Amino acid sequence: MKVLFDVGYPLAWAEGGLSIQIRHTQSALEALGVEVAWVDYHKETLPVADIVHYFGAPKSIITYRAGRSLGFRSVCSILPPHGFCQPALRDHVLRVVHRGIRRGLGPLRTFGRMGMGFEDADAFIMLNEAERNYVAFMYGWPLDKCHVVPNGVDDIFFDETVVPEKVDGLFYPSYICPRKNQVEIARLAKQLKIKVVFAGRAQGEYPAYFADFERELDGEYATWLGEVRDRSQMAALYRGARGTFLASKYENQGLILLESLACGKPAMGPDLPALRTFFRDHIAYCSPVGSDTFASDLQSFDRFCAEGGRQEMKVMRWHDIARQVHRIYEQVLQLPPPQKGAV
Repeated sequence: MKVLFDVGYPLAWAEGGLSIQIRHTQSALEALGVEVAWVDYHKETLPVADIVHYFGAPKSIITYRAGRSLGFRSVCSILPPHGFCQPALRDHVLRVVHRGIRRGLGPLRTFGRMGMGFEDADAFIMLNEAERNYVAFMYGWPLDKCHVVPNGVDDIFFDETVVPEKVDGLFYPSYICPRKNQVEIARLAKQLKIKVVFAGRAQGEYPAYFADFERELDGEYATWLGEVRDRSQMAALYRGARGTFLASKYENQGLILLESLACGKPAMGPDLPALRTFFRDHIAYCSPVGSDTFASDLQSFDRFCAEGGRQEMKVMRWHDIARQVHRIYEQVLQLPPPQKGAV
């Protein structure tokens, strides 16, 4: 079995959960004997493959239809817009607007926007049930083509022989940008006298936000370790921290929370449908940063961790995830192939 991966941007330009997911899925699939290559838009020879696996919406209707006309099956790992966490009334309005636009302009003009133009893909992969329900409602995709496959974590996070690296307080590892709320959290940590240790690089497109973040660091209640790329060191930091939390404006799953749980340390994430439907009651949740109750949520989680609180959840490794993806590939290959030559 040969699979071509296709992603709409250079992975090194936007490090994060998606790039980790793609790279580790590739490695784990190759360990299962799947040949994985990348779509090369500059080669003049036609590729030979069974499946094209798109991460995010395909780049254009031209390239997508060309792949279908060559007989490739299509699998799409979809990242729904962060707005899918908004109130249901908004979704109902958008759904009507989307359908009206599509009827008026057709899939050629709306391809890749609002889930349009690639409905005939053989399978869709989402990270959680909230995303699955959202795309079925909003785009009308059949549920039997929508598969939930969560993220996995590296083996190092399960290794109990890793020596903890002392983190004096709660751990907040994530790239620094407005969506992750580090400035606001650092400011609040100083007010509440709760020690928070940040890690992660600055997103280049937000220099002003990073400058604000640096100004909030005081070396006592708000400290920053910089970027930590080594996965063994990350495992040591998780194990050496009181607990780990994210308080982002939106998250699809929160790989950081999975890694912390795998290390046996408590985790808290934003109270969003994507996280609730996956983690359920296995982690703590916080209200939005800036709300009247966020401070008390942070204080409660800090106390829970200080008192030795425990959380338990079955976290999967990347090779477990690859087996699930491989089964989807096998199901797709049992379907009639797309008609060659039809674009």
